[in-house]
Amino acid sequence: MLHYHQSLQSHFCWMKDFIGSPHSTLIELHGGCHCQLLSIDCLDTIDCLVIDPLTSVYEGIVIRDTIKKLAESWDFPINDIGGAPIGMSLQFLTIGVFREWLSKNQLPKGLYNRQEDFVNRTLYPYCVQKSLKGRKCFLNDFKSSEEVYGDIEKQAMDQKVKFHPAYQRNATERIKEFQKDPFNVSAYQYLMIFAQLSKITFNLRSHVHSIYNKRLQKIDNNIKKGASHAGKMLDLRIALHLRRGDACRHSLVDYAKVASPLDSPPQFSSHRLCYDTKVYMKALHRVQELAGPHRHITVYVATDHSQSLMDEIKLRFPDLYESMSWSYLDYSRDIFNYFGGQEIDVTTSFIESPQNKNKALLGETAIADIWHLSHGQVFIGHLGSRFGKMGWFQATARY
Repeated sequence: MLHYHQSLQSHFCWMKDFIGSPHSTLIELHGGCHCQLLSIDCLDTIDCLVIDPLTSVYEGIVIRDTIKKLAESWDFPINDIGGAPIGMSLQFLTIGVFREWLSKNQLPKGLYNRQEDFVNRTLYPYCVQKSLKGRKCFLNDFKSSEEVYGDIEKQAMDQKVKFHPAYQRNATERIKEFQKDPFNVSAYQYLMIFAQLSKITFNLRSHVHSIYNKRLQKIDNNIKKGASHAGKMLDLRIALHLRRGDACRHSLVDYAKVASPLDSPPQFSSHRLCYDTKVYMKALHRVQELAGPHRHITVYVATDHSQSLMDEIKLRFPDLYESMSWSYLDYSRDIFNYFGGQEIDVTTSFIESPQNKNKALLGETAIADIWHLSHGQVFIGHLGSRFGKMGWFQATARY
């Protein structure tokens, strides 16, 4: 799964190898398809989706395990921007861990065990029992052998005897080669290693996964199974992230009606666009057309207002709504009303603002939504969102 976009774009790739020089961005996909990575849009190659992903899923598990085993332990926790929103802090955290690992082959012990505005440890009995504070309440230490697996990862682990020990040897060679000369590998290989380090830093504790499962809601509109291919089901998972809330200055109107082109100027906190739901639905419809009529599509939705968004999609786009299954997390909309109805300055009032009284609950929703997005094989979202990037990196590492 691959996506990297600046404006609202949709992107899908399953890479096999690069063509040409180590710095080439032209990739060859399974099935003989080709895609230019810089185009950020490989959706036309959707037929090249790997039918049996267990091999690549297991490879990712082995790479993460090998990175942990080969790395030396740095006994001190890494310093990070704990007061920032979850998406931002996790992105900078990953960059810091990646640099430390690349330069010294070291992995910090984990996060500082300190109180943070976005986590209220008293809401989680496990964290109280273990005296865990801040995001350490949600995430394991970096070298922890504990890792939450989805259904496909569990299937891959069931076949580990088939894959091992060749994969372990290959992973060790690849990692050592990368660390020796990281600038002599393809852009794709570099990106994949970074994604695996991102997954190592975002390693959910099992109690958080239990919370996620309790919040999970499913709408099985299209209950038919995917097409059969040599006994394999061709189901397709799409991660859909819609920016709302402070990213849109808390407005519910005046969203952009078309996606911005790739060469549009960067969007910063003081000037960024949100897009009308129809822009996302247009991208989703394109995925559906390219996937064909015989795939069972499930959309993993992450946004500030999931239930109201599902109501909107059902009302405005009934055909699309009825033709797919949907999955979202059931959190009260009140949680995302940061300022309790008080008058605010929308130019300066962001999720991290002191006036926001719901920070502690928003930390949980952010962690859960990133995990939710990590299930996607296809990603539709916004490049300007650090939160969306984190969801995409997790999916890239997992699948």
